[in-house]
Amino acid sequence: MEGKEQRVTVMFDGIADQPGDLPCFVCGIMGAGGMGTLNLVCNEKVCADEAVTMFGKGAEALQHDAMGMLKVGVCDAHSFNMDALASYAHDKGFLTREFIQKARGVVAPHRATVKNRCNSCGVSGVRKGKITGIAFLCRYCKGKGYTEIRYTPFESLTKVEGITEVLGCHSKAEQGDDVERVSYQEFLGGKIPKISQKKINPDE
Repeated sequence: MEGKEQRVTVMFDGIADQPGDLPCFVCGIMGAGGMGTLNLVCNEKVCADEAVTMFGKGAEALQHDAMGMLKVGVCDAHSFNMDALASYAHDKGFLTREFIQKARGVVAPHRATVKNRCNSCGVSGVRKGKITGIAFLCRYCKGKGYTEIRYTPFESLTKVEGITEVLGCHSKAEQGDDVERVSYQEFLGGKIPKISQKKINPDE
């Protein structure tokens, strides 16, 4: 409608980790390592078509029964951007051009990468075939002899507003007079209360 920002109603339908056939919705690269696909369901295909126009790149509209299916591609380097987009679609139930741009601009926290020895091929990058002298690329490391593990290094605890005390138990069912308590400031300073050994009935 004129005067109002265009929005498309969607329903979050999960993220497929396997490589897809769409370019990344952030950088537009096709076939980058770790490609995945965000799946969203629309009321009808025409709505999915509208969403594709809003994305400009990295999105595809498909017909799924009587519904429309919107697929959005992402590369490994921009998985954090996909998480932001998926979270918004899940929480709000719609997408707008403005938020798509915001999701593209999200800066991921510092992530480290380590190379892990590929045990599948014995760090050789290949596996022998039945024909003498012939080898095939290892399907797990794709010939590199290693796989990459990406992680976000821990820096510090995130402060949560409204907390004054931390109890040494995991739930209200374990709470008792003997449960150790520390102030939230002490907890943030590194003091962790001793965890209660109280046994609970999971059916309570």
